[in-house]
Amino acid sequence: EPIISKYKGDNIDGYLLETIEKSDFEEKKKIACLMANYEYSLMLMVFSNSTFRKPEDIEESDINSTRIFLHFESNNFFIENEYILKNADKIRNIPIKFYHGRFDMNCTIDGAYSLHKMLPNSKMIIVPYESHIGVLMKELQKSDINNLI
Repeated sequence: EPIISKYKGDNIDGYLLETIEKSDFEEKKKIACLMANYEYSLMLMVFSNSTFRKPEDIEESDINSTRIFLHFESNNFFIENEYILKNADKIRNIPIKFYHGRFDMNCTIDGAYSLHKMLPNSKMIIVPYESHIGVLMKELQKSDINNLI
């Protein structure tokens, strides 16, 4: 039976955290696998079979990472809603360059744009054909770092 089919409520992360805490090792591997595949699907433009994880690929370190992630996620990462936007004035004089993937489903482009508009010394670069992470964005960032050095 799928893990999610037992879920009833409005905090799926809290449910998964509770479930992973009290499950046997094989069930923990399934939950860690579910979360890894979900996160990959949000971050990558192309989700192929080579990216897809299976429970037998999961190690104890993956389970521990999943537990930590679920703990933070179920507690809204211990920050209030719109904390960054509410505190943007604290960094308004720092030159900042945003690289944002056009197809980022994790951090939406409207949120990044709102922050960019609040920071007069910021520059926002929308990277086409990228999601949350990607090769082109990493290369652009590396290039900028090299130019600073």
